[in-house]
Order: sequence, then C-alpha cells, then structure tokens
Amino acid sequence: MAYNSNPSSPSKGASKGINRKSSSLPSETVEYLKAWMMSPEHVAHPYPTEQEKAQIMADTGIELKQLTNWFVNNRKRYWKPRVEAKLQQRFASAASSESVSSSTSSS
Repeated sequence: MAYNSNPSSPSKGASKGINRKSSSLPSETVEYLKAWMMSPEHVAHPYPTEQEKAQIMADTGIELKQLTNWFVNNRKRYWKPRVEAKLQQRFASAASSESVSSSTSSS
C-alpha cells in the first residue's frame, strides 16, 4: 500500500512540509550577519536599530522576518556561547594573575 494513512508521520518526500521554502540563508549572508554581530561596535549589544536593520536588509536582500529570526536564534546559538567563553577566559586569567602576584608578594 503506497498511501500513508497516518497523518502524523509524513511520507518520505514531505518531511518538511509541502509549501515550505528552504530555510537556510546563503553563506555570504550568514558571514555578513555574523561579522556584524561580532564587530567591536556591536558585540556588547547585538541588537540592530531600525536603521541598521534597513541597511542590513539592503546589503543582504533578506526580509525583516528572516533578519529578526536570524538574530533571535544566533544570539542564543552563536553569540552567547562565544561571549561567555571570552568572559570565562578573562575571569580565569585574572584569577591566575592574582594568584601569581600574591605568591610573589609574599616572598
């Protein structure tokens, strides 16, 4: 029997739905967005203003909803882990330099 009678398990060809477009952005666009997010002027606050959004959309050709979704997802998946790792490194190096300075000063 070729017909799939169970509506909760999609047939092989329709695993993502029939009317859905490809969800991945071009790699050049992703690189542009990551570079914007991690640039020195934006890394501390990766939330583009309305003007910045308009410029990004003009530069990349993506729509506002795509842009908004990309930033929501990538602040969690890309930006936050990198910023936390950088803070951990700073904290660890500050702690190790304190222990070095306290051990040299007690001599």
